[in-house]
Amino acid sequence: MTMAENIQNPALTPEFPRIIKIRTLSENNPYSFDETPTPEEATRIARFLGIVAIRKMRFQGTLSPQERTGWALKATLGVTVTQNCVVTLEPVRTRIDIDVARRFLPVQAGGSGDEIEMLDPDIDPLTPEIDLGALAIEALVLEIPEYPKRTGATLEESDFTAPGASPMTDADVKPFAGLAALKDSLKNND
Repeated sequence: MTMAENIQNPALTPEFPRIIKIRTLSENNPYSFDETPTPEEATRIARFLGIVAIRKMRFQGTLSPQERTGWALKATLGVTVTQNCVVTLEPVRTRIDIDVARRFLPVQAGGSGDEIEMLDPDIDPLTPEIDLGALAIEALVLEIPEYPKRTGATLEESDFTAPGASPMTDADVKPFAGLAALKDSLKNND
């Protein structure tokens, strides 16, 4: 089986389509994969994630038959992401290397035990296809720094008061400070 046989529907994950058809896998042997995006796919992934760039992305591992009806994925994801610093807007590079483990199990209609088990975030319902590209992007989304900051970057203190006005205190800028004062004055009037 070649990878070209497995990439059937890039419309589902246009950024990094790596679709594995379950029916093409051996129920007795693990399926090994080693996926890297093309330069165009890397650009689409970065755009999708709202970051500057990704480089050196590699998703590799195995899909192994499990419990006669399911599949277990064990993989590693390595990628270098470039984001803008939240303080200076200069590029910040971060290397991410993580393990990814998922199980794909069939969902039985009417069984309450299966419904509870599917609440586990590492378990997915078994469908005719497994999208390795979507799994890689999902794992990456969970690991990208939310607020990337260059080493040593600091925010300067800002003053947003009008010229000649008294500086505002922290209590002044709290949205419910006025309501708290009103409540206190109503209590004092009773």
